[in-house]
Amino acid sequence: MSEFSNTKFSGENYANGRPNYPPQLYDKLKAIYLENKNATAIKDPILIDLGCGPGTATFQLKAADFLNNPNGKYIGIDPSLKMIEAAEKQLSISKEANVEFKIGNELDFGKDFVDNSNVAVITAVQCCHWFDFPAFLANAYKILSKSKGNLFLYGYINTRILEYPELDGIIDDLDKGFETGFGAYWDQPGRKYLSDLLTDDFFMKSLEQSDFKNVSVSRYINKSDRNPLVLLDNDEITDKPHYFLHKRATIKHFREYVTTWSAYNRCKREKGDEFADKLIDDFFNKIFKTIPGLSYDSEVNLVWNTYVISANC
Repeated sequence: MSEFSNTKFSGENYANGRPNYPPQLYDKLKAIYLENKNATAIKDPILIDLGCGPGTATFQLKAADFLNNPNGKYIGIDPSLKMIEAAEKQLSISKEANVEFKIGNELDFGKDFVDNSNVAVITAVQCCHWFDFPAFLANAYKILSKSKGNLFLYGYINTRILEYPELDGIIDDLDKGFETGFGAYWDQPGRKYLSDLLTDDFFMKSLEQSDFKNVSVSRYINKSDRNPLVLLDNDEITDKPHYFLHKRATIKHFREYVTTWSAYNRCKREKGDEFADKLIDDFFNKIFKTIPGLSYDSEVNLVWNTYVISANC
């Protein structure tokens, strides 16, 4: 996570390279929120998007009118100044009302809200693996308990090209390989936590031992047989598409996405641009050799494994 605070890291490139979250996800979670009559009764509700990065989810939550209230305020909080700068630049362009951004983390984000009974929702998207998770849950509950509000957590990992399962191993070599990729440059144990979709006892026991109620956890993985929505938890959910993170993109865009990895940026810092870029060059050359006809201009469907956690006070 420290790479995102590095002065050379580009929050704008991160925003451009990363996938957007599916609107079906917001629809599903919003429906859960709207069932909470305590929170929805708040006249001027606040949604805190913790770990907001360049504001991707914050702006999307606002566009989805997640709070279902014209007076609703959406506050993005992130520990990285570079990320907040990118979010504020986007805010200055969009001139979106009732959106603001602040510096903060899971340990101190509550200092401005601990006595505010208007906080109805806290979201944390693609960031929980970096948190002191028990401390985050305690802080979130302390804030939300005044409104009996909702907590929503979402994350993704392990890129796949939907059409070409034969490339899975090559992609994993770039992601996890110590000689062929960026395996040595990920911050741990955060990366492992995310790869495991927060199945580790550290997360599950923290949720069980927290004061939150109605905790729901669902996880999906793209398997080699390319059923893109394979349910890991045996909970008989039928509306699976709201978990499905998908992006239609060129191979060139896929390359740009790889350069947003914190491991790539750390590798550049420690080994130099030429070393890091050669790993990426070798990776795409393997892809083009394995699938003749693919080029940087080819369009493919990128998909990711995902987790979704919801709870309320």
